[in-house]
Amino acid sequence: MNERTIRLRGDERITVRPMTAGDAEAVRTAFDHLSPASLRSRFFTPMPRMPRSVAADLTLVDDRRIVLLALDEAGEVIGEARAVRLRQDPTAAEIAVTVDDAHQHRGVGSALMRILRREAERAGIERLTGNILTDNAAAQALLLRGDAKASFAEPGVLGFEIPLGQTTGARRAAAAVEPLGLAS
Repeated sequence: MNERTIRLRGDERITVRPMTAGDAEAVRTAFDHLSPASLRSRFFTPMPRMPRSVAADLTLVDDRRIVLLALDEAGEVIGEARAVRLRQDPTAAEIAVTVDDAHQHRGVGSALMRILRREAERAGIERLTGNILTDNAAAQALLLRGDAKASFAEPGVLGFEIPLGQTTGARRAAAAVEPLGLAS
């Protein structure tokens, strides 16, 4: 994947690119600046300080992972999206998207998700899976826009799956309407 420039709501431009091994410190710093609520949404538990093992996993670059970073105009990491192939089924990948507090609700997560889906399909991944907290309305909205099928995994947690490489009924309907100029 090549580096891409994306325009956010409010006309700010960000850069989205794959993470490299040299990004480890910037990624750790970005996670260290997340609010307690954002950390809880991402890791499902209060986390006053990120354990070294979690930080090491977040910054690992290998052929099982697709990790995209969103950088602001100053080059600071403001978001990341990852798809990690499941060992038991390499056609599936568990995903997570994280956006810093100042950039939430501005389109960063949606942009990262769109690009992550394309990159996962190119890598031969057939479906994306994961879990979100039931009180994470922003993540639920993002998943609904992404054709996710969700079900309760355990109390307070929704499990989801997003099929790739398929055109859903909603997308077919939108594609049929767009050429007529009726889609927004």
